[in-house]
Amino acid sequence: QAFSGLRFRLLILVVLACAPLVALILKTAGEDRRRAQAGWQQRARNMAQIGRREEQEVVDSTRQLLLAISESSSVRSLSPRRVKRSLAELHQTYRRYANLGLIATNGEVIATVFPWQQSNLACSAFLGRVLQKHQFAVSTLGGTGTNDPPAVFFGHPVQDSSGRVLAVVYAELDLPAFLHDSQIPARLPRGATWMTIDSGGAILRRYPRPEDWIGRKLPEAW
Repeated sequence: QAFSGLRFRLLILVVLACAPLVALILKTAGEDRRRAQAGWQQRARNMAQIGRREEQEVVDSTRQLLLAISESSSVRSLSPRRVKRSLAELHQTYRRYANLGLIATNGEVIATVFPWQQSNLACSAFLGRVLQKHQFAVSTLGGTGTNDPPAVFFGHPVQDSSGRVLAVVYAELDLPAFLHDSQIPARLPRGATWMTIDSGGAILRRYPRPEDWIGRKLPEAW
């Protein structure tokens, strides 16, 4: 009994001696976990900033391009031949766009660099916003028809000297090139996923494997 009592006291001494070390280990682990969480949160914020910056750069540069096109004499002439030639020359420099074109206010295509692949633009909210507000507008993803391939369009009104809208000049973003040139994939941790959703609930960007996801609609309950 004396031996067992001595063993018990030794055990207590060992526990008391180790207690500060255990507490230190737990505290260090907690601090490491908090630092890791803070690091991931900061990393996510940095990537979100990159994503917003990339998207805003595209919007701003496209607005400036379409404004310049809308004020050109060739486009204001509404001559299909002159417009097509002018837009084709511009497209040689601005390869980030899959297509450039001019649409009449009734929705008829006046001229495009490449054949028009989408459904009737006159029925889309996108063209309606340009015509109603007389200003630059951006479509939602695939906003020109439910059976159309994924596409993002930018439009700007072409106006005469009195401010009357003559037509709408548009640019279609080359989505594969835009997705490929992004900095986000290189910054994604192994096993992580990045997704950008437009206002209509469609997936605009998704890494990895964007080609399998772009244009899909998220469930409303998601």
